[in-house]
Amino acid sequence: VIRLACFVLLIGIARQASGLQRGPLWFLAFLTAAWAFMALRREARKATDYFVPKIHALGRSLEGSQRLEAGRKIIGLLCVVIIVAIAVLRAWPTWSFKASSSLREDEIMSIVRYSSRGFVPAVSTYNLARNHVFYNVVSSLIPGAKSTLPIRARLISFLAVLGSLALLISYSSTRGWTLPGVACAGLLAVNFGTMNSVLEARGYGLILLLATLASVAFAQWSRTQSRTWLNVMA
Repeated sequence: VIRLACFVLLIGIARQASGLQRGPLWFLAFLTAAWAFMALRREARKATDYFVPKIHALGRSLEGSQRLEAGRKIIGLLCVVIIVAIAVLRAWPTWSFKASSSLREDEIMSIVRYSSRGFVPAVSTYNLARNHVFYNVVSSLIPGAKSTLPIRARLISFLAVLGSLALLISYSSTRGWTLPGVACAGLLAVNFGTMNSVLEARGYGLILLLATLASVAFAQWSRTQSRTWLNVMA
């Protein structure tokens, strides 16, 4: 504890220092960290030698036990619930903001110049690089294509992102990786930088969905060598 406290103190001093003092202080902080780490390894070795054999013995005694399997399932379910709850709480501000905030210039342009004019103009017009044709075509087929209400304009992106998260969790569950799948989906859902882009009224959400589908198809093809998954990727 004393060594770690010294390390933290030196970091604080080094950050506040200026001029020629900064270099030596950062180097001293690095040496202190290495010193604390080596001491921690040495002092923890006795505890490791004591507890690890006992844990292995307990594991062997419980192996195959129905109680152990039930306990694992309960712990796994509890972890899933906790991750989902944290993800929802952390993601809600970003998602609610995108559902109610004003549209950006590119989003308004896509609606006014393309999707609001109907299917034929949306699919046949490409005079700007910022025109996401596939998104505009899909949007033109849904009632309210002329609307600039944020939740309607971004509805396709919201559904596409939710579909991507559901696909990730579903595929992970079929492979027996429910907890990692939920964790990955949660990390993606709370990433403000990513969500700020993929929830726009443009094609990024659909790109995420198609990329997730292609990744799943590639993983399945690598495992089964089935031509069906190659066709899905194509």
